[in-house]
Amino acid sequence: MSKIKEHGRDDTVVSDLCKKMDFCSRPTEVKRLGKKTTNDNYRLLLKVTFSSVFASGVFRSRFNEMKKEYETLRRISLRPGRTKEEHEEYKNSVTIANKLNDEANKSENNTSYSVRDNGAVWKYEKNNDGKWSRVADWKLPSENYQRGPKKQNLTNTSAQH
Repeated sequence: MSKIKEHGRDDTVVSDLCKKMDFCSRPTEVKRLGKKTTNDNYRLLLKVTFSSVFASGVFRSRFNEMKKEYETLRRISLRPGRTKEEHEEYKNSVTIANKLNDEANKSENNTSYSVRDNGAVWKYEKNNDGKWSRVADWKLPSENYQRGPKKQNLTNTSAQH
């Protein structure tokens, strides 16, 4: 979670939020990431850990629904946790989407690219009525944009003699 004021009792803030959302699962851990700076406007990220991936997904979903109703929650951002490798891959996807958006802007077509929470790049096109819609059958052209080295799947390897 980002843009949460630091009051010293982060677990209480998250528990109150869970109560407000009627969310039964309570986090297993709530902590700030990084080191405190002298800049009062800079807020450290708040890491909230749940007992399961499913519970964290439900929390994010309910929170995003509540953001529509409550003005005070609109400034707060949530994203799923990532390992360092996953975060590097995500940043690489953002770079690719930015390049694709720059190319689309230069060619002045009604196309836009977005990066999802899982790192996937999605393509959108503007309809005749001015609304954006996803191009579901579009795939990232792998020959032009590399996402980094592919991880080997070692679970299905077998030695041949």
